Amino acid sequence: MSTSRRPDHGTSCPATESLAGQRGGFLELPRAPRQPLLRLEWEPEKTRLIRDRLEILTFDPAGRLFSFSSQGSIWRRGLDGRVLEISHNVDPQTTMPACHFHEGRVTGPEEAEKWRRWVEGVLAEALERFGPHPALEAPARFDWKADAEAFLDIYRPVGILPPDQYRSLVLQLTWGCAYNRCTFCDFFKKDTFRLKPPDEFREHLRRATAFFGPSLRGRKGVFLGEANAVGIPTDPLLEALAIVREVLADCPEAEPRRFEKVCSFLDTFSTDRTLEEWQALHRNGLDRLYLGMESGSSRVLKFLRKPGSADLSVHLVERLKKAGLRVGPIVMTGVGGQEMAEEHLQETAAMLNRMPLGPEDRIYVSEFLTVPGSEYEALARQAGLHDPGRMGCRLQSRELRSMLRFAPPPHGPAVALYDVRQFIY
Repeated sequence: MSTSRRPDHGTSCPATESLAGQRGGFLELPRAPRQPLLRLEWEPEKTRLIRDRLEILTFDPAGRLFSFSSQGSIWRRGLDGRVLEISHNVDPQTTMPACHFHEGRVTGPEEAEKWRRWVEGVLAEALERFGPHPALEAPARFDWKADAEAFLDIYRPVGILPPDQYRSLVLQLTWGCAYNRCTFCDFFKKDTFRLKPPDEFREHLRRATAFFGPSLRGRKGVFLGEANAVGIPTDPLLEALAIVREVLADCPEAEPRRFEKVCSFLDTFSTDRTLEEWQALHRNGLDRLYLGMESGSSRVLKFLRKPGSADLSVHLVERLKKAGLRVGPIVMTGVGGQEMAEEHLQETAAMLNRMPLGPEDRIYVSEFLTVPGSEYEALARQAGLHDPGRMGCRLQSRELRSMLRFAPPPHGPAVALYDVRQFIY
């Protein structure tokens, strides 16, 4: 790769002929009077601009700002134009690193606009010092407002994803939640469940891939949303998987190996497929299912108005594993208040320990966050339950981990925190 003007001073590493090449490169300008050290790095999946080794701006191949990090905090730009600030919070009452927290805050429009202007200023500085480098072309011409409007013309705002799916290609096969009566969840309360007909889903997929364009190089896998999209009947789901393969096969930016695996959420109570049906779905691309179990306690599930039981959850996982699918059970800590904590932890651990989970699976522990004004909040108040708070949830998470009887990774399933505060798509 070459530029129209190379800096007079600094170090460089040439890349291949284009940003889409297999290797990357970098240019670095040393600190000068009134000017910070500036480093430009590029590779097929991203471009990074680093100032004084403290501030790092990361852009995707289309020039979209993905994240900005500085002094322990991270700001992530959502495709809908919002900006999420994630800051590290050290609890002064504990010295246990596992009990340190991250705070997530979605900034308002004025603050997001401030960040946009700041990023444009940094890019202008980089262009002045590096010259019109190809790695800076897409970020420099990127239009934040037009991009967000284009995204929202194709998508509804993406409410939640599993942590390892934040960089997937989300496709909204359904809207809303078919159940939508859990007391603790407010993601889809105002929605009516709807399944897109095949032609509409195909058009949605085509428009989505066109929107991402070269950014598909930074995406991996397909996530079918929303909520419990896999809960639809088997035949429409098989047709949807065929449409995914068909459209992505015709998309030059979508490497087949990147998007051959399809993931989704699944509840544990609304679908009673046979083993043969699950095997057929697996053969057609379905790879991993994230199962919202929440608790192994029937008393806690009743309080959450969550159908199902520990036995149903175990039976479902056994069937999914026999079909060749990977699973991601999701349980919560802190639900049921301090009053139900012991029962919740004991029965949740017992449920998980009965499951045939292996190293390809992952258990997610979601620390409960009471939604102000939610039905759960009102019911908990009426029942006199005491919220354990963030520290109480974290201590419950540590206790739950200690009760699991799986071999540690890489021989058994990993256990990871699932913090909804850190999500933006």
